[in-house]
Amino acid sequence: MFGLKGLFRSHVPTTSWTKHLPNQDEVTAELQTVLRVPTNESSARTQIDGLMKYLDQQIQSGETTREELQPNTTPFFISAFWHMQRPEEWPIMYSSARKALHANGILDRQVKGGDGYLKFARLFSTLAKEN
Repeated sequence: MFGLKGLFRSHVPTTSWTKHLPNQDEVTAELQTVLRVPTNESSARTQIDGLMKYLDQQIQSGETTREELQPNTTPFFISAFWHMQRPEEWPIMYSSARKALHANGILDRQVKGGDGYLKFARLFSTLAKEN
């Protein structure tokens, strides 16, 4: 099991969302949608990209800033919750794992959004099966 204390202290953006987004009912609805374990890769991509789009819209509207919401942490944030529910299907997209895969020439540095997470998850699962 990964360290929840560290996860919640430094990476879970919901505290920022509470402080920086005015419509908490809307935020709650978004989270209820994206934190459900996806049924397939298509729904995983849609969930990650949907939350990133929502956060980007909030930033573009002037409600908040990119630094306050950190939309690029979305794949990590969502994958941590999916992993808690189905660890064998959905690996957590830790930056250390991404960096290790990149350092070994297996994963491109620019891993973003739903497609980026799925590429990471496939590579991670393949490597896990080989060991």
